[in-house]
Amino acid sequence: MLMKKARLLITALMLFAAALYAGAQNISVSGTVIDSSNGEPVIGATVQLKGSATKYSITNLDGQYALSAVPSNGTLVVTLIGYKAAEFPIEGRTKIDLPLAVDSEVLEDAIVVGYGSAKKISAITGSAATVGAKLLQNAPVASVGDALQGQVAGLQVWSNSGEPSATISMRIRGVNSISADTEPLFILDGSPVPASIFTALNANDIENITVMKDASATSIYGSRAANGVVFITTKAGRSSEKPVFTVRAQYGFSNIVNHNIQLMTSEQWFDFNEMMDPTFLDKPGNAANKDFALDHNINTNWVDYFFKPHAPTWQADATYSGGTSKTDYYVSLGALSQEGNAPYSDMTRVSLMTKLNTQLNDWLKTGFSMNLTYQDVNTTGFSSKRNSWYNPMFAASQMLPWMLPYEYTVNEDGSLTLGKERDYFDEMGFYNTYYLQKIQPSTTNYIRLSGNLYEQLTPIKGLTLRAVQALNGNDRRISQKANPVGPFEGAGTAGESFSRYYQITFTNTAEYTFDFAEKNNINILLGQEAIISDTNAFGTSVEGITDMRQEQISDGTTYKKPTWSKSEEVFNSYFSRVGFNHDDKYLVDASFRRDGSSLFGKNKRYANFWSLGARWNITKEEWLSDVAWLNNLSLKASYGTTGNSSISNYLAYGVVGAYKNLYAGGTAWGLGNPSND
Repeated sequence: MLMKKARLLITALMLFAAALYAGAQNISVSGTVIDSSNGEPVIGATVQLKGSATKYSITNLDGQYALSAVPSNGTLVVTLIGYKAAEFPIEGRTKIDLPLAVDSEVLEDAIVVGYGSAKKISAITGSAATVGAKLLQNAPVASVGDALQGQVAGLQVWSNSGEPSATISMRIRGVNSISADTEPLFILDGSPVPASIFTALNANDIENITVMKDASATSIYGSRAANGVVFITTKAGRSSEKPVFTVRAQYGFSNIVNHNIQLMTSEQWFDFNEMMDPTFLDKPGNAANKDFALDHNINTNWVDYFFKPHAPTWQADATYSGGTSKTDYYVSLGALSQEGNAPYSDMTRVSLMTKLNTQLNDWLKTGFSMNLTYQDVNTTGFSSKRNSWYNPMFAASQMLPWMLPYEYTVNEDGSLTLGKERDYFDEMGFYNTYYLQKIQPSTTNYIRLSGNLYEQLTPIKGLTLRAVQALNGNDRRISQKANPVGPFEGAGTAGESFSRYYQITFTNTAEYTFDFAEKNNINILLGQEAIISDTNAFGTSVEGITDMRQEQISDGTTYKKPTWSKSEEVFNSYFSRVGFNHDDKYLVDASFRRDGSSLFGKNKRYANFWSLGARWNITKEEWLSDVAWLNNLSLKASYGTTGNSSISNYLAYGVVGAYKNLYAGGTAWGLGNPSND
């Protein structure tokens, strides 16, 4: 009896072990990851065996994955940015299709509100708006800033001339200062940059542009943010994404905006002058000019003459991006050429952008981004001179309609044969601006570099230490000539000028975030930032050039005094921010910054700025969850202080200056600017 019981026990143990072995045997699993909303395959998703760091597969172009030698009772974990992570038990199956649901919370635009982690738009207590890549990448403009026109409420965007290379100007919610600058602060990937960065950036390299408008959103940037902040975020590769190579080309053209000033015809012009002065036709030449213009139907449209229609623009880009589970990369090469509608204006740009982020281990991450640009620019020399006869736009509205811009001969039958363009308009007593542009060529070229390097440590859960070193700079060369012909006959000129600008920014932050109770989160940020800027410029020119074959600086007979300038600025700041978030429904944040600037007197270089804001996302309340027609409803209030450090250098220093033509042509020295300590 005892032996029989023992045999039964051994048999039961063997059957149990066999069952365990059968349940834990390794199998191969394959299938397709699909989007649960439309059934389309999901590319680049990571399918990983739970608990294993080596058993994973990334879905291919058809959304397919395959894993071998995985336990039949294991669990598959599927992840991809933009989708909710999901787990699927294997349960002995060898073919499993894995549906993924879109994560609407992740897809909501996230913005960086001033250092630290990005936040969703719905979690910002201040006033901010974001323009995404889709609205920017297809805009056929040389300056991506022009693509922001009409995209953000309260944002005005314009350029001071129609040149392709013109630096844009922006205003957020109007003019905030009478004497200081009214331009917002521009931030590229976390570091301050000048407005000219817009002409150096390829629109297809930008992920989004965020405009922060009120004091609550901008006060953490202190004295530089009195006019708002424009935050530019460039594209990056995605972790666990297969390499993607993209080539894009586009062609377009530009025309000047409608010229709303209705210009007179020749007949109207003569009628008007006769009405104003009944003796007008009695004056020498006027009657003959009228008869000639009306007999030959001369009605010159000077807008059409000065501005060429359909000025072409072409752009070509190639990008290569992707990533592994620990590293992502993005490389972009772009070329753009745009002709201006005004005479002798165009811009050519070649740009290279690289971006790399890598997780070296569990607690250390590092990366860098770099944008290198070369620009060649030709400009219309008089485009910045507003009420000048040589400014094409001004001249187009003032020139006489009965004049011809071309030389002509009268044929036997009375018709006209037009010849070359006229160099000089005898009727008005000045040169043709086209001719002056031709004999005064001016070329500018830039080499611009902007980039940053960061190191990020996570020593304990929730604590992030980050150090960023950023560089923005450019070298500029301007070459100008006046050919020794026409008004410069025997007295041609040549000039060369060089300038170098750089700005180095060091930013160090410590951010700690933690959850407590249920659905409550606290975020604390402390930081320090130092900015060092330097500008050097040098120029020289000569006169007395007599031969167009010898127009270099060394060919002049009279050398003018060289020019030289240098400017330095330093900022040093300390800042902090505290934020509370309950279930993305109730949000409160406060920020403080102490700013120091070398632009102010030694006793007034530091100032404090702070803000406080709160937000209630009403649509997240349960009692509104069944209201399908209401997408977003929130209530927010904020208050903050800002300052303005956009002033000229050295205003705080007492300086002396020379005053000429005083006391019978003499020169005197006097106080040019009082000190302001």
